[in-house]
Amino acid sequence: MHLLKIHGSCNFIVDEKRIKVMEKVTINRKGRFESTIIRPPPHPDAIPSILRQCKFPPAMALYTPEKEVLSCSTEIKKLQQEYDRVAREAEAVVVVGADLHTSDEHVWGPLIGTNATVGFLGNSSGFKAFARHREGKRTVWLGERFESSLEELFHFIDSMR
Repeated sequence: MHLLKIHGSCNFIVDEKRIKVMEKVTINRKGRFESTIIRPPPHPDAIPSILRQCKFPPAMALYTPEKEVLSCSTEIKKLQQEYDRVAREAEAVVVVGADLHTSDEHVWGPLIGTNATVGFLGNSSGFKAFARHREGKRTVWLGERFESSLEELFHFIDSMR
């Protein structure tokens, strides 16, 4: 079993030693830079300290209206491609605490396109919209809240074995 987190992860930490500035970096975020991210990701207990010392926010943290990735875009593109491959090849996927935003194609495209059985743990309107996009592929609502749906989540995981 694998856990992939493609959106907003705070441990995609920029490896400051490998930064290559591509354009002038300005406060309005029109500039961009390339770097790798620290691999393997640091232990969760180390992240707060690393983020306090790092001069750059996590690679996935810089939001822009068109969702363009301004930092470490080559690394993030590789992660997105791997996520796409794994999601499409999976037999089962669980979505936890996310709401459908089809404009986030890198997140939802693979999940809509996969033939895997998808368990969805989140609000019911988001689930219904997601299930409609999956056009009849097996999509199971596990509940609204994580803490009150653990039994359904474990049952779903067990049923996929």
